[in-house]
Amino acid sequence: MKVNYKIKTLYYILLLVCIYNQAKSQTAKKVQFVGVARSIMNSNELVVKDPIEDTVTAKKKMGGYALIDLGVNIFPNKNTEILGMMRIRNAFGGFYGAGVTFDVRQLYVKGIIGNVVRYQLGDINYKLTPFTFYNHDEDQLIQQPDVFKLQREIVNYETFYQKNTWRQQGAAADFALEFAKIIKEIKFNGFINRINVTDFTNVPDRFYGGGNIGIQQSKNLFVGINYVSLFDLIGTSSNKNAFRNNVASLNYELQLGKEKIDFRFFGEAGFSESKYTLDSLAPKLDDSFLDLGISLSYKPMHTKLTLGYLDVGPEFRSAGAQSKRMNYNATPSVYNRYTNQQDLRSIGIFDMMRDETLYNKSISNNLMAFNPAYNNVMPFGIATFNRQGVYAKLDFVDKKEIVKLGAETYLLNEIKGQGTEKLKSFNLIKSHAEFNLHKLLALKKNIKITTGFSTQSTKRNSDLDFEKINLTSTNWNAGFEVEFYKNFDLLGGIISYEANGNELIADRNKYSEVTDFNEYKINTSEMILGGGLRYRFSDKIYLTALYQNYDFTNKLNSVSSYSINQLLIIYNMKF
Repeated sequence: MKVNYKIKTLYYILLLVCIYNQAKSQTAKKVQFVGVARSIMNSNELVVKDPIEDTVTAKKKMGGYALIDLGVNIFPNKNTEILGMMRIRNAFGGFYGAGVTFDVRQLYVKGIIGNVVRYQLGDINYKLTPFTFYNHDEDQLIQQPDVFKLQREIVNYETFYQKNTWRQQGAAADFALEFAKIIKEIKFNGFINRINVTDFTNVPDRFYGGGNIGIQQSKNLFVGINYVSLFDLIGTSSNKNAFRNNVASLNYELQLGKEKIDFRFFGEAGFSESKYTLDSLAPKLDDSFLDLGISLSYKPMHTKLTLGYLDVGPEFRSAGAQSKRMNYNATPSVYNRYTNQQDLRSIGIFDMMRDETLYNKSISNNLMAFNPAYNNVMPFGIATFNRQGVYAKLDFVDKKEIVKLGAETYLLNEIKGQGTEKLKSFNLIKSHAEFNLHKLLALKKNIKITTGFSTQSTKRNSDLDFEKINLTSTNWNAGFEVEFYKNFDLLGGIISYEANGNELIADRNKYSEVTDFNEYKINTSEMILGGGLRYRFSDKIYLTALYQNYDFTNKLNSVSSYSINQLLIIYNMKF
């Protein structure tokens, strides 16, 4: 192992030397270095609220790591770019190379063919529409204070999350045609990704591909045609039973109005098909969706109001839009078991904020598990099936950006009952606000206060007790950021989450059919208190020390209640 480590280390040192020498021999425009360097040290302490002392679980844990992601951008000509990024990571506590790992984090080639077609091969960040190919936000529903965002930004970086895109490996291409009359421009986009690799026996190669055609008729009218398909490639294994999930949609946006008022009609409609080619037991699921809305913007006040109608069929399936970021079948990396019985600790908001191992990075052909306590209204984003109703959104930003406000509400119902003819109703309200007091007071140093609130409920009335459902959850937070000395920030915040009630969770087979229902009861409260200091060397480099206390209380089973104290030091640099 030691010899292997030394060989690897020597190899990468020689590689870096070669890259550096190549960079010196060329102009700065030919080769550029990009990447991230980070060091994290943490100390955690677990307190179990069991009257009987937990003598099995180790209560204190320390850890951390240092890493560097070194990327080299090479521009062999004006139409080609090559990026290769290598990661060197050293877990604290590893000696003589035992804690060192070497990985290739990112690799792609992109460029332009004939000054017309743009292409990219390798790692690709891609998205289309919220119903076809889209990485919906995780289930915490509202924005968080800056003191907690620092860890969330690291999680997003580690999970390749960039504004609702999915990171996959494959190829993509796009080009556009311009016209003199009637139509202004038509854009063509296409991609193909490899999801699964064949084992040459039962598992075939699985691909996910598609694209869209965007027609810009004028500055006022846009029409898009979208298509995606998740499919098994027959012939890559002995298994001839191939899976197919196809989704097609049409979206549009019509803009009307004058200088001060912007009035828009928007919408998307489409259908899906999900099936297995040879399995006679597998059902063929076909359904459609409809999302229509209008928005009104008053530009002098930077105010926007949106009203919409949503109808997503019970059998609508879209793998690229319904795959979840959070994997609720995973277990936390810290204190995954506790109590004398070594109970499995469930995922909480503290883990969502800090643990990148809980996040899913690929497209799933099956409906993934979700936790009703965190999001039962739209667990698969706006593409959640079997939902019908209306929604409204309001956004406001004043001219000086002193106050930023946002609010949303969804009033939905089931289209088809599950196990009964009675239908569930779903309500969701969420809001957030940001106050930049330094702009109000004309101060040079930042003073910012943030707040957020969300509440959701699921109800079903019935004369039969086992059919009755009443589940509610409430989430609120508040935080501040004060620059008390040049580049020194004082950070603080609180997050509270409470869930109470009951629900019936559908148990589904591999074909997405409901086979049974599991009774779900919950009465929990979670709270995180956090504070710390941050020094900003620049916009891309900072050093911070944070302290956080997470308290989880299960009122139905006090033995499973606990708290975690965390001391965290982060040095983060982007270059």
